Amino acid sequence: MASIIPQRHLNGLEAYLVLDKPLYKPGSEAKAHVLLENKGVERSFRLRIIDEKGGVQVDKNISIKAGERLVDISPVSTLEDTGFHKLRLYLDSTLIDEVGYITGDPASRRYMRVAFVWHNHQAPNYGPDGRFHADWAFTYVHKDLLKPYGLGPYHYHTTLLDNHPGYSATFNLSPSLLYQWDAALKKGVDFKDGRRLDKGSREVQLIGETLEKYAEYARSGRIDVLTSVYAHTILGFLTDTLNAQDIVAEEVEYGAKVTREVLGGFEPIGFWTPEMAFSMKLVRILQENRLEYTILDDANHFYYAEGERSTPYEPYILLDPGTRSHIQVFFRDSYLSNVMSFQNNFTSELHAWRNAYEFAYMISSKWVDKNTRILTIALDGENWMAFSKNPPLTAYFVDKLILYLEALSDFNFIKTINLRDALEEIPARRVITNIPTNTWLGTFRKWRGEVVEQERWWVQAAEAIRLLRVYENVIQGRDSYSNSARFALWHALDSDYWWAEFWSPGVINMWLERALKTIQDRLSNIRIVDVKVRGDVYLGGECELGVSIENNLDRDVKVNIAIESWGVKETTGVIRSVSLKARTVSDVPFKVRAVSTGDTPVSVLLLSDNSVVASYTKNIYISQRLPPNPR
Repeated sequence: MASIIPQRHLNGLEAYLVLDKPLYKPGSEAKAHVLLENKGVERSFRLRIIDEKGGVQVDKNISIKAGERLVDISPVSTLEDTGFHKLRLYLDSTLIDEVGYITGDPASRRYMRVAFVWHNHQAPNYGPDGRFHADWAFTYVHKDLLKPYGLGPYHYHTTLLDNHPGYSATFNLSPSLLYQWDAALKKGVDFKDGRRLDKGSREVQLIGETLEKYAEYARSGRIDVLTSVYAHTILGFLTDTLNAQDIVAEEVEYGAKVTREVLGGFEPIGFWTPEMAFSMKLVRILQENRLEYTILDDANHFYYAEGERSTPYEPYILLDPGTRSHIQVFFRDSYLSNVMSFQNNFTSELHAWRNAYEFAYMISSKWVDKNTRILTIALDGENWMAFSKNPPLTAYFVDKLILYLEALSDFNFIKTINLRDALEEIPARRVITNIPTNTWLGTFRKWRGEVVEQERWWVQAAEAIRLLRVYENVIQGRDSYSNSARFALWHALDSDYWWAEFWSPGVINMWLERALKTIQDRLSNIRIVDVKVRGDVYLGGECELGVSIENNLDRDVKVNIAIESWGVKETTGVIRSVSLKARTVSDVPFKVRAVSTGDTPVSVLLLSDNSVVASYTKNIYISQRLPPNPR
C-alpha cells in the first residue's frame, strides 16, 4: 500500500485540493488550497471547485510556468447542514481531485481527545562482550535520514515538540533503547566491525540532547513516557506457552528501573506491551510494579474482550477476577494506526501534504460520534518513517498533520493529549474482565511458525528456562549466576530477533548459549562420583548402596535422589531429599531389596524440579539364594 491518496497527475501537472482544516462550523468560511507543481511545459487552464450540490465555489484561470510550484488559496463557503461533505477540483473539464470536509458545532460536545502513542524501541543490539552489532539506536538520532526536515526519527520527534507547543503525545522509550543511549553517553560505543562512537563526539552529543529533551518534556507534563520490559519480548507467549511469568515479572521490574534511572527519576505509570502480545497473566505483574495502564488493539483485543464493553474510544478498567488485580487499558484504532504505519510512501511534498489532510479528515470523522471520548493512534515511532520509500516526506507529512490538528484545537474540536493526562480527564467508567491472549497481528505465527527454523530455537529457549528453574531449585534461591542467565534470556527472547522478516538466529544463539553455558557449568559441579554395594546381594535379600555425591559449588544445595532399576527396589519406596554442604563429598546410604537375579544395572538419579541434574549407573550381580537342605 503506497499512500492513502495516490498521486494526481494531468499532462505533467501534479495537482491536489486541500482545505485549511477538515472540520468546520456549518456555513463558515474555509480556505481551499490548490496544490500545483508543473513538471511539463508552461501552461494555462481553467480551475474550478464545485461543491456536492453543484455550486461553483471557485472559478478562475491559472497560468503556471514550467517547473513552478504554486499554492493557490481561495475562500469557499461550507454548507449549512451538518455532516460529511465533498468538494471537487476540476482543471479545465477534468476532475482531478475530490476532498472531504465535515460540518458540526463544537459546542455540541466536549472536544475529542486524540492520543498519539509513539513506540520508540530498539533491541539490545550488543553481545555479551558489550560490543554492538547494530547501530540503529544511535543513527536514528544523529543521521540525517529525514533531511532536509530533520535528522533521525528519534531526534525529529523532539523537533516536533519544539515546533508545536500545543501538541502533546505519549512515547515509549524502550528500556533497552534508553540503556544504549546511556551507555553511549557514559563510555562511548564500540562496534564489532571496529567502528567507535566516542562519548565526546557530535553524534553522542546529539543523543544526549535528544534524551534530555524527552526527559524535559516528560517532567513538564507535555508528554508521558511509558516503560516496558527491558527487551522487546512477546510477553503473552512467554507467560502462556513457556510458563515464564517469573522471568517476565523480573524483566518488567528491571525495565521500569532503567526508565527511572536514565530519565533522571521520572516515575512511569504507563506500560508498552511489546507487539501488544497481551495475556491476562500480565495484569497482576503490572499492578505489582505500580504500572497503571497499557495500550492494546481494538481489532484483536477489544472486540474479543468480556465485560462491560461499549466502544474502543474510551478507557477501561481491566480486572482479573482470579487475582483481583487491575489496570486501565486504552485501545488503539487499529485501522488508523496501520494506515499511518504502512501507507506512507509519498512522492513529493504536495503529495505528502494531500495525505496529511486526508489523515486529519479521517481523524476528524471520529468527532461526529459523541461517544468517542478518546481516539488512540499507536504505532512504531521510528519504523514508519525509516521504512518508507521516501523517509524525509514522512517528516513533512507528520508536521502538516499536527498543523491541521492544531487548527482544529483552536476551534475546540480536537485536542491532542498524553495518556497520563487522559487518565485524569476521562476516568474509566466500565470494567472488562477478560482479554484473550493475542497480538496486534492477531497471531503469534510471525515469531513462531512463519520461519520453520524458529521452532528449533523456541525449544532451545524452553530448555534454557527449564535448566534455570532446575538450578534455582537446587540452590534454593537465586545467585549472580542465575541472574546472569536470566539477563541473557531477556536478550535472546527479544521479538525483533524472532520476527520472520528480520529473523536473526545468530543473535538468538549467542545469548541462548550464554544462558545455557552459565547454568550447565554450575550444575556440572554437582555429580555422583561412586555407588558402592555393601554386603552380598541375593534375590529377596537386602543390602546397602552407598552413594557418594560431590557438591563442588560454593554454596549448599538441595536435591532429590531416586534409585531406578528393574533388579533392586529402594525399601521405603520414597524419593529422598538431601541437603549437600558446599565443597564437600557426601555419602548417602540407601537400603535396597533385590527382586531379580543376574547382572543388573542400577541407576542413581539426582533430581530437581522433576528434572535430572546428574546420574550414575552401576552394574551389580544378584545371586540366587538356594533353599535350605531338606534335612
